[in-house]
Amino acid sequence: MSTFRQAFANHAQEILNKPKYRNWKYLISGKPGYGIKAVGPDKSGIVRTWKITPSGNYPKTPPVVVSEPPYFDDVCWGSSGVLHYTNFKKNSGSPWEKATKTHTNPLFSLIIELLQKYRLSV
Repeated sequence: MSTFRQAFANHAQEILNKPKYRNWKYLISGKPGYGIKAVGPDKSGIVRTWKITPSGNYPKTPPVVVSEPPYFDDVCWGSSGVLHYTNFKKNSGSPWEKATKTHTNPLFSLIIELLQKYRLSV
């Protein structure tokens, strides 16, 4: 039985092993289960750091995504820079639940979605 850190580490290692994501790094060197980060300019030219850390029940619950500096002009992000998982629907579940059902690596699915929407250049 794997722990949430082991599950996150497996997903993070799969992403960081892809040449396209070589600028993503582990938050703590040698400890992929503690989180990953990327630094780069977004589509507005603002240099941001994204940090993604596992929740205590990952992958059943989504990881915590923080942007520094925060996105103040986007309702998907709180004022402290934490991503809010929006578009929850009463009957169809959350986007994260859908990702865990349709992707073997929901963390990768989340990163692709964030990169497409916010165009962080890493």
